[in-house]
Amino acid sequence: MASYGRNFEFRIPPKPEARAGRFISPATALSGSGSGGGSGAGGSPTGAVGLLPIGVPVVADLTAGQDAQGAQYVKLATAGETTTSVGVFGLLMFEYGPAAFALTDPYMTTYSDLGIVPPNVYCLVIAGDPATKIVLRNTLAFSFLGQRNYAGRTMVNGLGATPDVTAGDYLVPGAGDDADGYWESTGTAAGAWAVITHVDSARAEVEARLLF
Repeated sequence: MASYGRNFEFRIPPKPEARAGRFISPATALSGSGSGGGSGAGGSPTGAVGLLPIGVPVVADLTAGQDAQGAQYVKLATAGETTTSVGVFGLLMFEYGPAAFALTDPYMTTYSDLGIVPPNVYCLVIAGDPATKIVLRNTLAFSFLGQRNYAGRTMVNGLGATPDVTAGDYLVPGAGDDADGYWESTGTAAGAWAVITHVDSARAEVEARLLF
């Protein structure tokens, strides 16, 4: 199991050949997408409004093209977009290096704070290993010791008090923001990105196996 912040982890990590490189995150923050990790005393290690969380569905941004090193820019997948309607696609992942906690308060920052992909950085796009199993977790807004305020994040839409997400359903890209979710469930198997294997409404999390 590998955890990447509060909202995403692998139950079964992808094989090395499924961790595709030569991709780069959006050059600037995107209006209306991720809300970052928090604010308050000490600043936030997870970025500002519009940065993408790890584990969201992305596709190649053919309009932005490639950088000078030939890395392909990616962007959020469109809501409802299927795997059969796009060419290059996958799950966005970023691994912070040894200096991940540089310029942060060591008493206020943990690996859980590092769930956001910085802008314009080389990243990985996970694709090509249907054995990969992921966990997507919704989190509520909260305050840590009165010093840092964290915004809530919805990874999967429909995981409320009366969830309409069930095991056996499928996942496709959602609205693409922290309020309405980056993923949504569907009963249609054709073109789905993942199949839901477990739903824990108490923990507000969905376990799913990739289909690509």
